[in-house]
Amino acid sequence: MSHVPQLLELLAFLKDPNPQVRRIALAELLPYTATDKTERSLFLRDQHVEQVATLCADTELIAHDALSALINLTNSALATVRIAKIDGFVAGIVRMIISEKALLADLAAMLLSNMTKVDSVSLDLLALRLPFPGVAAAAAAATPGEEETDAPMVTEEPLEDVEALDLLLEVFLKGEGKKYNPNADYDFLASVFANVSTITPGRSYLLAAPSPELEPPLVKLISFTEHPSTIRRGGVASSIKNSAFLKDAHSRLVATTNEAPAVPGSIDLLPQMLLPLCGPEEFDLDDMEKLPEILQLLPPDKVREPDPAIRLILVETLVLLATTRACRESMRTRGVYYVIKAAHLAETVSKVTEPMVRLVDLLMREEGPDTAIEEVDEDMEAPTKSATILVDASGHETKASTVPPMPVPVAAAPPPQVDSEDEEEMLLEV
Repeated sequence: MSHVPQLLELLAFLKDPNPQVRRIALAELLPYTATDKTERSLFLRDQHVEQVATLCADTELIAHDALSALINLTNSALATVRIAKIDGFVAGIVRMIISEKALLADLAAMLLSNMTKVDSVSLDLLALRLPFPGVAAAAAAATPGEEETDAPMVTEEPLEDVEALDLLLEVFLKGEGKKYNPNADYDFLASVFANVSTITPGRSYLLAAPSPELEPPLVKLISFTEHPSTIRRGGVASSIKNSAFLKDAHSRLVATTNEAPAVPGSIDLLPQMLLPLCGPEEFDLDDMEKLPEILQLLPPDKVREPDPAIRLILVETLVLLATTRACRESMRTRGVYYVIKAAHLAETVSKVTEPMVRLVDLLMREEGPDTAIEEVDEDMEAPTKSATILVDASGHETKASTVPPMPVPVAAAPPPQVDSEDEEEMLLEV
């Protein structure tokens, strides 16, 4: 029996002036936004998805279900584009995320993660500036070595326009472990940075250093490659890897030696990229001395990155960096081979061992006049939107799709496995 007439009637109640009526109607509609429900296409009729979006500013209970519904629906690019066109909607979601008392900040971050799968939304987010107290702008552009404080971001300072991504980065850093907002851990913002970095302006943002006193935003992300949250680790690893596609920036991404002084605007990725690939193995003393300091004398209970998809991202990033001769030379002198050799012996997933072998080949070969630049393999060049990973309202992964016309059923797609036959996209969205 078709539920369409009843659902259309419920959709009409979303505009009811009585908040109780709106709440009940939306609660009844929410299950039909799931990926496996053919009725979800009803939300793209008329202006229903836009009406759901307006309810994100309603009472707390209604806003919760509205955000959850949109998280489910935004595995459709069509739904994403439509709600992104609502004047002020993306800005409103960002404001909800950065509020230190918002109860629904994590749901808003999940929605923004899904929406930034669409390049136009990522571009809009990169261009978005919001009025905010001046102290936030200073915190968002903290200088190297500057101590973080627990002071709230909102003060009586005069407002100034601040880049939305700077504000999101600030709460991502301060909010880890619910330290900024007791209702949110902000892990899904890592996916937002990963998505934004799939486009060139996004990679440029992560690597930008407007002045010698300021660190590139990517510096603030790299410390999370060993974070307990798989979502945070994966998003950060993907952001790093996508940034490595800017070949002109390679000289800024790998220090020449372990003792090299910090160069303004530079980021030494090697220590934080190699640390997750290390396990409890012991290295010979001579080999260990070549490693970056944080990799020396690791504890016997050191655990290698447990997620094979993230291990693959880390190794492929090293391969990308090794396509530049200066980076290869640095990797040789800093013991990258020994870490990869040990990781290869412990690796059980063939799709991860393949780029390990490729990396070792690059590091062990002789250099000559024709090896200054190594071309990237074809399967490492471009993003594949068909493999995009999104989440539903429960935080589980789901594949991007279009909303089909009824009554064609849509099966919930499992997340791609790292050892599948499908080609893995190289500019990663999480």
